[in-house]
Amino acid sequence: MYDLLRQLVQARMFYYMSTQPVKALRVPEWTLGDRIRKAVKASGVPAATLAKALEVTPTTLSRWMNDATVPTIKNVKHIALVTGIPAEWIFTGNLNETPPPSGDGEGERVEPPTGFEPVTFSLQDRRSGQLS
Repeated sequence: MYDLLRQLVQARMFYYMSTQPVKALRVPEWTLGDRIRKAVKASGVPAATLAKALEVTPTTLSRWMNDATVPTIKNVKHIALVTGIPAEWIFTGNLNETPPPSGDGEGERVEPPTGFEPVTFSLQDRRSGQLS
């Protein structure tokens, strides 16, 4: 641990504590183009193949990824379909995921309501005993 601190101090990557206030770092938001670029990269689908699947030119796809132009909603949904990345994330940068269930997976057993039996059908005619 001390070796690591010494190396950081020598490399001037470690700053001593100060009484001066520290400015809060602003984390930049990803743009639609950034998210499209990340979706294409994460999927491993070549940009030329994606452009062909979308029936647009590679230049158009590049302009979307560089925020020079904005794709239509239909094209963003198609990008999501081809890349396998959720469209909601490409549109907003957020995923509305439901949290995983807590516990060991052995939740409460829900009993069916009583008095409501499922309708059953018989292939046998009750009067004659023959199969219909």
